[in-house]
Amino acid sequence: MQVIVSVAAICSMCLSPAVAQKTQNSTDSSANSGNSDRTFLNKAMESNIAEIELARMAQMKSQNAQVKDFAAMMIKDHSDALNRLRQAASLQSSNSGSQSSSENPTAGITLSKEHQQLKDRLVKLSASAFDREYINAMVQEHQKDIREFEKEANANSNATGAGREKPAPIGTEGQPQALARDILPTLKMHLEEAQMLQRQMAGR
Repeated sequence: MQVIVSVAAICSMCLSPAVAQKTQNSTDSSANSGNSDRTFLNKAMESNIAEIELARMAQMKSQNAQVKDFAAMMIKDHSDALNRLRQAASLQSSNSGSQSSSENPTAGITLSKEHQQLKDRLVKLSASAFDREYINAMVQEHQKDIREFEKEANANSNATGAGREKPAPIGTEGQPQALARDILPTLKMHLEEAQMLQRQMAGR
């Protein structure tokens, strides 16, 4: 009987490190996922803020009715997306215990160097030169946005079987992956509209 107990004790000692390692790996994976989600949300909020500011500039500077209509759509859709991203960021901050960030998730977000340079370049242009540069920028920006949102939307697709073509399950709309899937169709529509305007301007 003593031998059996000793063997059981040894087996238990051997298993404990393995269980602990598995638990640690799970914790590390969850932390990495959380950090990735926060990075995505911050970048997405900054991008939406930039596109809203550029669209407001377009409404003031452009003399092209189609460009003005496109800019109005940008302001509406990206303001809606920004509000949803803010809610998701607030939820994440609340869950992590960061009260100040949850109150105003965009408080510390400023335009990236790239977006500030684009804004500074566009403000110096006028008439058709502005229209062309603005629409070219919108094509490039939305291509980048789509890549980032697709990456986030499919972040856990291998583990969960979720795909970006599937709607967000009820109760998960505030989760970054589900939110990315929901916003993607709007970004793709924006890209198509911008490319159409780009072709029209190139043909003039």
